[in-house]
Amino acid sequence: MSDKLIYLPASTPARCRVLQMPNDMEAHEAFRNITGIIARLEELGESDPDELDDAFESNGFKVMDLAIGPELP
Repeated sequence: MSDKLIYLPASTPARCRVLQMPNDMEAHEAFRNITGIIARLEELGESDPDELDDAFESNGFKVMDLAIGPELP
């Protein structure tokens, strides 16, 4: 795995993701792959975060742990 990371923002903080890119992938290629993965899952009506993580990992990405911080009042 490379040391290149990609942050995927989301409207809900719990759905944000940080992915580690495969070594053999350029940033523009990773972006196209990620958007394609998301689009395919949306077409299938899949909205489960675990399905998304599985799809990323099956395409060579590593889902990293992400701690945004405590919820503020």
